[in-house]
Amino acid sequence: MFQLVHMRDVIMIPPHRLGWELTKHLRDQLAIKYGNKVIYNIGLVIALFDILDMTEPVVLPGQPDVIITLEFRVIVFRPFIGEVLNGHVFKSTHEGVHVHVDFFHDILITQDCLPQDSVWQENEQVWVWKYKVEDNTHDLYIDKGEPIRFSITKEKFVDIAVDKKGQDDNKETELPYKLYAQITDPGLGLLTWWN
Repeated sequence: MFQLVHMRDVIMIPPHRLGWELTKHLRDQLAIKYGNKVIYNIGLVIALFDILDMTEPVVLPGQPDVIITLEFRVIVFRPFIGEVLNGHVFKSTHEGVHVHVDFFHDILITQDCLPQDSVWQENEQVWVWKYKVEDNTHDLYIDKGEPIRFSITKEKFVDIAVDKKGQDDNKETELPYKLYAQITDPGLGLLTWWN
């Protein structure tokens, strides 16, 4: 679920910050730049882990800022395909069940990845698994807020840094990182189903 990723970046320190403790200032700048941000094809940065190396500060002609190149590691949220996670049902739509873990809300279990015989109930805005045991059918509701265990099936990155000229401003913006999951395997689904 979490990975340690090695990165390199250039940080510019303005002259009025030169009296500050350098390492603390660099950590703060990296936290501002990367904290809680999605990096394309890497994942969601949770936190700075450590600073491995830094170059000597450089001042370029005509430039008042001090430039330092850093090598550092960040903790990234990027579950692998097939990984089983626990979360909570955020909401249900005709598209499927939207799930979240504590810090990430963009996980979708599409209708074809719900248990067989699941139906959408429009009036209650909820998915129901019609679970059959011998001659009886039990309605197992996938309610909002319920704890759920799911398996990651796919991830989708969207490069939102691409030039957006000509796009319709009313169009819904696409998420930079989205996960897809399933609950069709045994042991997956609402935790109350298996207690």
